[in-house]
Amino acid sequence: MAVVKMKYISLMGRIEDLDRVIETYVTRYPIQLESACAELAGVKGLEPYLELNPYAEELHLAEEYLKEPEAGSDTRFTSDEAANVVRNFHREMQEIWHQKDECERLRIAAEKRKERLLAFWDVDADMSALSQMEFIRCRYGKIPAANVGKLDAMREQEAPFVFYPIKKDEHTVRGMYFTSAKDAKRVDTLFAAMQFERIDMDVEFSGTPQASFREAEEESKRQREAERALEQKAEELLTKEKKNLSAAYRTLHFEETSYRVRRSGAYIKNDCYVLMGWMTAKDADRLEEAIKTDREVTFNVESGNKDKKRKPPTLLRNIFLFRHFEMFVKMYGLPSAGEIDPTPFVSLTYAFLFGMMFGDVGQGLVLLLGGLIVYKVKKMDLAAILSLCGVFSVFFGYMYGSFFGFEDTVVKTHWLSPAHSGDIMRLLLISVGLGAAIILITMIFNIINAVRAHQLGKLLFDTNGVAGIILYSLVALLAAPLVAGMFGVKMGNLLKIDGIVIGVIAAICVLAIWFREPLERWVQREKEILPQSKGMFFLESFFELFEILLSYVTNSISFVRVGAFALSHAGMMSVVHMLAGVSAGKMTSSLPSTILVMVLGNLLVMGLEGLVVGIQVLRLEFYEIFSRFYSGDGVEFQPNTLEK
Repeated sequence: MAVVKMKYISLMGRIEDLDRVIETYVTRYPIQLESACAELAGVKGLEPYLELNPYAEELHLAEEYLKEPEAGSDTRFTSDEAANVVRNFHREMQEIWHQKDECERLRIAAEKRKERLLAFWDVDADMSALSQMEFIRCRYGKIPAANVGKLDAMREQEAPFVFYPIKKDEHTVRGMYFTSAKDAKRVDTLFAAMQFERIDMDVEFSGTPQASFREAEEESKRQREAERALEQKAEELLTKEKKNLSAAYRTLHFEETSYRVRRSGAYIKNDCYVLMGWMTAKDADRLEEAIKTDREVTFNVESGNKDKKRKPPTLLRNIFLFRHFEMFVKMYGLPSAGEIDPTPFVSLTYAFLFGMMFGDVGQGLVLLLGGLIVYKVKKMDLAAILSLCGVFSVFFGYMYGSFFGFEDTVVKTHWLSPAHSGDIMRLLLISVGLGAAIILITMIFNIINAVRAHQLGKLLFDTNGVAGIILYSLVALLAAPLVAGMFGVKMGNLLKIDGIVIGVIAAICVLAIWFREPLERWVQREKEILPQSKGMFFLESFFELFEILLSYVTNSISFVRVGAFALSHAGMMSVVHMLAGVSAGKMTSSLPSTILVMVLGNLLVMGLEGLVVGIQVLRLEFYEIFSRFYSGDGVEFQPNTLEK
C-alpha cells in the first residue's frame, strides 16, 4: 500500500570524473549505495577502494564544536585548507581550555583548603608556628568527653603533657596537647588509648585558621571568575570563527561522503568506476533525466527486483494521519518489497480498539486535546497517536453514554452501556465477533501477500490462506448463534447451507492444512513430496493441526479483552464516584472534597487504565493481527546525503 517502489541503478564512468559525479549526483539524490564489488563478484579485473579518509579526525573535531553548522555561505575551502582551519581553531580552543583547567585545579585546591581549615576554626593561633616548633610537639584533635577526666590519671603516671580544651559539646571535646619532642611517641600512644582522634595540622597554612580561610575563599572566587572569563572567551572565539568553521565542516563532510561512496564502488584497472544502489522510482527517474545530457556518465536502471537475491530496502510513505503509527510497525519490523504495509490497518484498528476499550467523552476529549498540544510542542509521534485514540474514545463514550464516568446522564446512551448488567454479555460477544472479523481481514492480507510473492502453496494451503479462511469462516458462522444462545442472546442461523456440504468443505480444508507441506511441494513440482520419515510426519502434522484449530478459538477469544476493559473502565469510574460521594448524579459530600476526588480519580484512571489499554491493544496488533500475514523482515532505506 504505502511501501515506495524501488529501482536498482548503476553509474559508470572514468575514475578522474568521479569527484564531479559524487558532488553533482550522488550527494544530491537519495541513493542507498550497495557494494558494487559484491554485486559484480564474478567479473574479473575489479578492485575495491581501500583508502581511508585522511581528514576524519578534523571532521570529528568540527562536529564536536558545531552543534548546528551555519547555513551555507560563499566561503569555500579546499580539503587541506578546511583541515587547517579546524586544526588552528582546535589549537586555540585547547589553549583556552588548558588555562581553564588550571584555574579549575587551583579553585578546587582552595575549596579543599577551606574544608580542612574548618576543622581548626576554633584555634586562635598561628598554625605553621605550632606545627614547626623544634623542641615541643603540638597535637590537635577531639576526644570523648567521658575520657577527659582520665587525663589527670595519665599525668600522675608522669606522662609529660599539657592538654588545652578548646570546644566542648555533649559527647566530645576538641582541644590540643603539648609535649616534649623526646616524649611525643609515648604521649601519642597514651592519647590514642583514650580514643583521641588526631587531626593533622597542615604546615602549608600560615597565620590563624580564620585568616587562612579568608585567603582560600578569595583565591576560590578569583579562579572561578577566571574560569568564567575563559568560558566567555571560548564562546566568543566560536562565534567569531563559526562561519569559517561551518564552511570547513561542509568541505570535510563532503570528503567523508566521497570516501564512503568510493568504498562502495568497484574499479576496473584504476581507470573506470562502477557505483550501484537503490533509489525510489520517482528519484531514479529524476536522476535519469538529469544525467541524460551528461556524456561522461553511463546510467542504467532496473525496475523491480529481477535478481531474487537482491532485496530492495523499504521506505514507508503514508498520509499524515497514518504516518505516526509507523513507529509501531518499525517496532515489529519493516515490510519487505511486495509485502502489504500494515500501517493504515494498524492506525485504524489500534485507534478503534483503544476507543472501544476506553470509551468516555470527557476523558477522550482530554486525551485528544492533551495529545494534540504535546505533539504541537514536542512533535512526538506517540502524542499524535494518543490524540487520534482520543477521537475514538469520544465516539465510543458517546455511544456508551459516558462522560467522566457519569453514565447515561450528561450524555445519553446511544448503543450499549458497560455499566448496565443487561449489556455486559452483548458487549463481550460483540468484542469476539469484532476480533473474528479482524482475523478474517488479516487472512485476506496474507492471501494478497502470497499472490504478490507468487507462493501458490502458501496461497492455497496455509493456515491463513484460502483453506484457512474458508475453515475459519465456516466455524465462525456456525459457532456464533450457538455461543450467543448460551448467553441468552438470540441470533438467526447465519449459514443456510446443507450440513453435509458444510462438513465436506470443512474436511477438505482441514486435510489441506494438515498436508500443506507435501501439497506445497507438489504444486512447486518438487521430486520428493513426502519426507522419508512418514510416520513421524503424520504424527507431527496431526499435533500441528490440533494446535492450529485451537489457535483459531484462542485468538478469537483473545479479543474478549476489548469488552472486558470497557467494563473495567466503567467499574473503576464507579469506584471514583463512590469515593467522591457522588451517587445517582447527586453529591453526598462537600463540594471541594468531591471536586478534588473526582479530578484526582479521573487522572488516575486515565493514566493507569490508558497505559494498560495502550499496551493491550498493541499486544493484539502484534500477536493476533501481525502474526497472520506480516513477516516484517524488510531493511530500512538509508540513502547517502550531504546534510549532517
